[in-house]
Amino acid sequence: MIEIEGTYGSINLFQAVYASIITRDGEEHLIQNEDLIINPVINWSLSDRNVRVLVPIGISKGANPNDLIKLCLDSAKVSSKTL
Repeated sequence: MIEIEGTYGSINLFQAVYASIITRDGEEHLIQNEDLIINPVINWSLSDRNVRVLVPIGISKGANPNDLIKLCLDSAKVSSKTL
């Protein structure tokens, strides 16, 4: 998992001129290899495959925050990629 200039995803393919990055939303971004050399690249999974992802969550004014917490925890438990 890498991040470069606001694009966050996994490297799908390296070509002679560009790299293909697939985001978590399934979007494919083509990043010029020159940008990978010149610009800062954050390698989120270089030494550890565990990656923390911040997910902004909104809640309506009258909602019960405890219900939201339970929903988030239940959702995380169904994914095989969460610890």
